[in-house]
Amino acid sequence: MSSPKLLDLVRTVARVKHFSLKTEDAYANWIKRFILFHHKRHPNEMAENEIRQFLAHLAVDLHVSASTQTGIELLVLFSCDARRSLFSEHKKRSTRITQTFYFRFCQ
Repeated sequence: MSSPKLLDLVRTVARVKHFSLKTEDAYANWIKRFILFHHKRHPNEMAENEIRQFLAHLAVDLHVSASTQTGIELLVLFSCDARRSLFSEHKKRSTRITQTFYFRFCQ
C-alpha cells in the first residue's frame, strides 16, 4: 500500500482539526505554489535556502504582507515534515514559533 500524497495529508490534518473548506483550500494552494516555484520538487528534498527563496519571491514579486509570509513559512515547514507529524510521535522543535505551529496543527 502506497503512502498518501502530501496534499492529501494536508487536507486530512485540516479536516481532523475542523478547519473550514476555504482554509483547507488556501493551505493546499500555498503548498502547491511552493512546490511549483521550485520546479515540482518535493518539500522533503528542500531546505532552509529554498524556503527563503520562496519567501523573498512572495515579498518582492508578489508584495505579500509580512503576516501572510509568516503563515506561509509555517505551512511550508509543515509540508516538509507532514508525513512524520501525522504518522509518528511528535518531537520537540528547536524554535518557539515552530512549536506553536505544530501544537496548533499537528496534535
